[in-house]
Amino acid sequence: MASQTVKTGFTLGHNYVNDLTRFLRWSHKGRQDRHAAQTEYAILKQYHGIEKGLSLKEPRPGFGQEKIKDLLVRIDTYEKDPAHKPAVVKAAIGSLLDYRTFNRTHDVSQLWLDRWLEARSSQQIEHAERDGGVEHVTRAAILEKTAGVTENFFMSRHSIRNFSGGEVPFDDIERAANIARKTPSVCNRQGPRSHCFMNASKALKLQSGNAGFGHQASRALVITSDIQAYSSVGERHQAYIDGGLYAMSIVYALHALGYGSCMLAWNQTMQKNAKARTKLGIPDNEVIIMMIAVGTLPDELVVANAYRRPVSSSLFVHPDE
Repeated sequence: MASQTVKTGFTLGHNYVNDLTRFLRWSHKGRQDRHAAQTEYAILKQYHGIEKGLSLKEPRPGFGQEKIKDLLVRIDTYEKDPAHKPAVVKAAIGSLLDYRTFNRTHDVSQLWLDRWLEARSSQQIEHAERDGGVEHVTRAAILEKTAGVTENFFMSRHSIRNFSGGEVPFDDIERAANIARKTPSVCNRQGPRSHCFMNASKALKLQSGNAGFGHQASRALVITSDIQAYSSVGERHQAYIDGGLYAMSIVYALHALGYGSCMLAWNQTMQKNAKARTKLGIPDNEVIIMMIAVGTLPDELVVANAYRRPVSSSLFVHPDE
């Protein structure tokens, strides 16, 4: 028993060191970033800070000036990289334009920001006005769009282990992924990814939990998160949090589109993770969160009537004192 505990501890420690090494290699570190993607995530984090500030009930005029000056420097650096994405820059500029408009209405002069924006092309500014920043919505508009959604939608989702064998068009997989883009992520950095395998068995054969039904699946999704989206010790587990939220959005989107799905746990050692990334063409900077088997629903099927603990076992009330 003691020897088994020692062996487990050694293996666990070895895997933790591997996780640490990969996090240090790929997480973004500010001015020391080596890849355009790392700088991109840092920019997303910084300009989303503007959006958050502007979306408060009473934003403070002139907030965050030092951080915003740092953002301008980072954007300038990012644009010099051939791998930069103009859409990211436009979204950042959109936030900066809304920030400037807000401050002007409060008589806050920021000549440094005016000069930086004036150096931008008119086309870049025009396009940026449609991206990033904030928008005004109404309670009535939100309620109108959610009027047809009830708890029945959520309660009717099941993990499906009996597909009819029909084909799920890629267009519908893309629709589900598009819906999942709205999933919250830390500072809106959007680190999660979905790798769609049109030949489901290529991915599912690496995961043992789909025995007996995986061959009926039309597509397989491998959900991952990009480590480059994260930084600092406090975010060492964030890839799994963001990836789990994203996976649930994908599954609910597929449910809304009339397809069945089954989430498949991916709890593997570093060796099996490396093997899977190689076989499936998943880059080293991504961590595998889970797999999802996707298929068409038969007219009738049996699903697990899984016991659900009462809400009192997961909802705890802390009264005012």
